Amino acid sequence: MFKRLLLVTALVPLASVCLLAQPPDSLVASGYLLPTGATVAPGQVLRLYVQEVGASLTGPVFADSVPLPTTLADISISVQGLPVPIFAVVPFSSCTGTVFVTDLFLLQHSHPCRSFVAITVQIPFEIPVSGAPANAAVSVDVIISEGGVAKVAVAMNTLNDQIHVITACDNGQGLARSTAALANAPCGGLAFHSDGTPAVNSQGFVRPAEPGEQLVMYALGLGPTTPPAQTGQPSPSSAMVPVQIGFDFSPNAPPKYPLYQTQHPNLVFAGLTPGSVGLYQINFTVPQPPPGTPSCPSNGGVSNLTVSIGILSFDGAALCVAVK
Repeated sequence: MFKRLLLVTALVPLASVCLLAQPPDSLVASGYLLPTGATVAPGQVLRLYVQEVGASLTGPVFADSVPLPTTLADISISVQGLPVPIFAVVPFSSCTGTVFVTDLFLLQHSHPCRSFVAITVQIPFEIPVSGAPANAAVSVDVIISEGGVAKVAVAMNTLNDQIHVITACDNGQGLARSTAALANAPCGGLAFHSDGTPAVNSQGFVRPAEPGEQLVMYALGLGPTTPPAQTGQPSPSSAMVPVQIGFDFSPNAPPKYPLYQTQHPNLVFAGLTPGSVGLYQINFTVPQPPPGTPSCPSNGGVSNLTVSIGILSFDGAALCVAVK
């Protein structure tokens, strides 16, 4: 049921802000494809699913320049007093007996008719995160305004990173618009050849990666970089993050946290994609498959290699590797 996705624990009224009366689920949820809980990382790009704002919108509004604006479609957001850059504001409705649509994913829910706004934002790099232990959450105040008037006030938790490897289903509603639309690709994480095509089985079509070939994964939520990046600004070419990487030559394996290794020889680069806002990339060379690795897609699935990346959180991409 849709109610299970409503963000109840994070909806904490802020006593210091005088707001109009609002229902307890004004901020419905946050996330990427499927709305999830409100936990964010510095620099993370994600959507906030919000009621009580954007009632007059008749269609999506996208930012058309960088630095990204902090007000779009008359909507603005602050996190712990910091202005939040906005990629896009997209209105939509959901009603009983209809399909709740988020990009390429369709999920059936039963709940009263409501209007929502999906606001794609970049969480400021400057938000407070925990010291020690590094995986402890810190609460921050989030205020969503329209026309300069605060309409929604909630609390969110912050963590150092929340890794999300880009999938085909992330295209749309302003999220990662720089990646190509891949209508036939599955919704798992993707790794790409140098020409931008995915190295994964998709409806019977696959262009396997070759051992020794350099591929790239794109991701969100990898957290602070060295040197520090600026929120809402195009990323410099040298903003790097200290990720771990792991390779699992098993058919259709899920991502898992990679074993610690100071510098994996197959990791070429991990950091922000130059010129982007909040988009990270992980360049790596494909290892030689061990003896007995099944070919792909003849194994009946979509992959014979899963590449996982991790800092505190983790995610990964499944791909096909040519087996000689």
